[in-house]
Amino acid sequence: MNPTPSLEQQRAEQAERALDETIEAAEKRARVYQELARAQRRKYSTTKALGVVLGVSTPTFVAFQTQHSSVNYALLFSIIAICLTTGAGIVTGLQAAFKWGEGFGRSTTAALQLDELVGSVKLESLLYRTTPDYGLKYNEMKRLYEKTWQQMRRIIQTESQSEITDITQTTQRVETSSTMADTSAATKSKLNA
Repeated sequence: MNPTPSLEQQRAEQAERALDETIEAAEKRARVYQELARAQRRKYSTTKALGVVLGVSTPTFVAFQTQHSSVNYALLFSIIAICLTTGAGIVTGLQAAFKWGEGFGRSTTAALQLDELVGSVKLESLLYRTTPDYGLKYNEMKRLYEKTWQQMRRIIQTESQSEITDITQTTQRVETSSTMADTSAATKSKLNA
């Protein structure tokens, strides 16, 4: 004979399921941030490494150019040095403008914070999952559920706001540079007139 669970027991089980779903959502979000951080780190490392390699290669080819007296080699090394200098400038400029992958630290931090939250909530909920007091179980599961949602929302909001701040600062720098260039050009034309 299987007795039907009491209303208090049903509420406690519902609260436990809600907490488990919230923990699962936090774990999924942490995985998303980890994947994002990996992709951002690859972009960041690739562009920085490419900029360094191009930047270091340029003086090497300039040195080769001065060492060889043959016109064919001098011309070849000159063209290579010019291409490397241009490439280094382009890569460095684009990295500075678009900040490719520089947010990997924020994404990693958000993933770690979510993982830590999940671990602490799971640990804290262990005691209450096995208690025979369904009233206590319901109250504690509900408290942990609310705590988890609030902290998860705070972590996500902080990460999003940091990203928005970075984008806004980059846009402001570009606008300021553009305004300064326009002002400088206007001043020069007034001085020449």
